Amino acid sequence: MLKAVAALCLVYFTHAVVAETATIAVASSFKSTLEQIAKDFQHDHQHSLTIVSAASGVLYNQSLHGARYDVLLSADRERPLLLEQSGRGIKGSRFTYAEGQLALTGQFEKGDTDIESHLKTLHGKLAIANPELAPYGVAARQVLQHLGLWRAMEGQLVMGANIGQAYQFVATGNAPLGLVALPLVLQDVNKPDFLPVPPSWHQPILQQAILMESGRHNTAATAFLTYLRSDAARTLIAESGFLLPEAH
Repeated sequence: MLKAVAALCLVYFTHAVVAETATIAVASSFKSTLEQIAKDFQHDHQHSLTIVSAASGVLYNQSLHGARYDVLLSADRERPLLLEQSGRGIKGSRFTYAEGQLALTGQFEKGDTDIESHLKTLHGKLAIANPELAPYGVAARQVLQHLGLWRAMEGQLVMGANIGQAYQFVATGNAPLGLVALPLVLQDVNKPDFLPVPPSWHQPILQQAILMESGRHNTAATAFLTYLRSDAARTLIAESGFLLPEAH
């Protein structure tokens, strides 16, 4: 009996020792999806996750200035690559976890399914994320450039600090239209009208993850990145409105 109790105590103690907490920095476009994935991950593991969300550019700058994130889930591939090259990210840990999609959303004229005509006849503001901070803002600018409307519409733009804020401008009626992340629209129970933007109108929004130097020996961080590539996580990613990269 005493041996059995001792064995149980040893198992409990071992689990308590190896269970860790990882801080996950995530781009605003993926925050809601990450919260679902994190819930399932924590149900299946001893570990716990702390989520910090902002625009990819903000998270990158915070990482450069000492923020201790164990994992970064960016909405682009450029910033994880820079972190890898600088040594702040672990070489070889970087991978694409999702491909973003853009949508025009807001107050539509009934029956009109032409994105270009919606933009050309817009009276009021067009919400986008700040291209200097958010990859979805870069994609929105590329869409307007593709349509030859960037210069013509510059005065109508209202820019969110991240794609979540840009979507809120539309959701609250402060901007009649927005070029935002499709997953944000699909996840809104009161979603406005929307039209998916053809992917050929902008460069691919390849959203990459990277293990940070502070997470090198954090078992929660490494276990989470493994889980992020699992079939269960990929199913949630696809259901949220992201395109899936090829499985590795």
